[in-house]
Amino acid sequence: MRAFIDYQNKIPHRIFTPEENKVYKVSNDKLIDFLKKMNIKEVYIESAPKQWINKLLDNNIRVFILRTKNHRKWRKKYKLRKSHENDTKLLFLLFQNEPKLFKKYVKRQLDDDSEIQRYALLLREKTRVEIKTKINSKLGLSTKELEEYKKWLEREASKMLYRLKKRYSNILNKFSDIKGLAGGNLLYFLTLIPDIRSFRSTREFLIYLGLRGVGKHYKNWNRKARDTLIKIAIKVAQHNGIKFSPRKPNWPYLRKLAALIYTRLKENVGESVV
Repeated sequence: MRAFIDYQNKIPHRIFTPEENKVYKVSNDKLIDFLKKMNIKEVYIESAPKQWINKLLDNNIRVFILRTKNHRKWRKKYKLRKSHENDTKLLFLLFQNEPKLFKKYVKRQLDDDSEIQRYALLLREKTRVEIKTKINSKLGLSTKELEEYKKWLEREASKMLYRLKKRYSNILNKFSDIKGLAGGNLLYFLTLIPDIRSFRSTREFLIYLGLRGVGKHYKNWNRKARDTLIKIAIKVAQHNGIKFSPRKPNWPYLRKLAALIYTRLKENVGESVV
């Protein structure tokens, strides 16, 4: 059986079951028990936090997520007013008429770690401070406070990276022979991509990153993952004396690096590369 869920953060979720043509209100703490009792094996949602989705997956419930959103157009098409109940029915109607709008969710290669997320935020803040420092310098304004703040950010990032490298040494050691690769940005990248076993080939992985002719899948590649890969490539290129501009990336080099990461991760799970 399938269920169509309008995920809610503070109020009960709305769950539509087509077989009964009924919308249920179910609190989050009772959700898993409800789905098991109803023998629900697949749920279709618009979006939800990763931890919430992973809990469903851990209970052998498959999750499908809406690829694109155009609710105003769809409500008009199906003559539905905006409400939590109607949004569950809308998901069902979309699945019934355009099933390709939904994509099966696969666990990330690396589960969310709040410290990895904080490390990524520190690096972004450091970049922002560097840009602001250059602007102030050109305008003849003081940069002393910004420079002190930047040093603090660098110290915090360095301490955090030390802890992360110890925690994830089993993963990073797979890339230890490549200068500049086995770092915090790689860990962040792994939290953005699906489990490597979900990709059938290197080409499929490159398509997911928007690095190959994506054709009809052009809307579905992961921009955040590719942007992070570019940051990784900049550092690897610097360590290996290769020119790489973030404004005009060396796409062949980026594809080569992505394929290398894919290969090492596939080897890590004992699977051959297609």
